Amino acid sequence: MIIKWERPLPDAIKCNTDASYDINIDLAGIGMVLHDHLVQFIAGKPLFLGCVASLLLAEIIGVREALSWLKE
Repeated sequence: MIIKWERPLPDAIKCNTDASYDINIDLAGIGMVLHDHLVQFIAGKPLFLGCVASLLLAEIIGVREALSWLKE
């Protein structure tokens, strides 16, 4: 299955998240970016997660943190 990025609908905002994980020391961080349907940058936020058990867990935490950020 090929997953292709799609721009948001007009008057909508899209939030993308990505996690980074160092397997040697179990440290992770995430980045979150908001943009509009014209792919114009609105806001971004990095977050150091510290010690995390896996990349999958870092990705999951990233989605949770993005939802909390958007709620603010």
